[in-house]
Amino acid sequence: MNKGYLAMAMAAAVMLAGCNATGPLPGNEKAQKSQVTYQCSDGEQLAVTYYNGDANRLAVVKKGSQPQLVMVNVIAGSGAKYVGNIYEWWTKGDSGNFTQLMDNKITECRSRG
Repeated sequence: MNKGYLAMAMAAAVMLAGCNATGPLPGNEKAQKSQVTYQCSDGEQLAVTYYNGDANRLAVVKKGSQPQLVMVNVIAGSGAKYVGNIYEWWTKGDSGNFTQLMDNKITECRSRG
């Protein structure tokens, strides 16, 4: 895992603490906030808060009883892909795959709304 992703995610967590509907990102960029809850194939829920700005996109992800993750948007061939720590969240439309990259354990999830 690239150490740059971890540093970026940690900085993002500090910046996002206390954000409301919009909040600052680096360079005084404003971010739009949206929240989506997904039901996953393993029976757990995945709660995601997205922060989307012009140049920066982040996802704060909470799956079941696992610790909350701050994930950064990376290049994807299709859909939106986020990475943080040893996890990847890749969405397209109303579904996505939450992957634990060390074991390549993939969990399919679908939005509840």
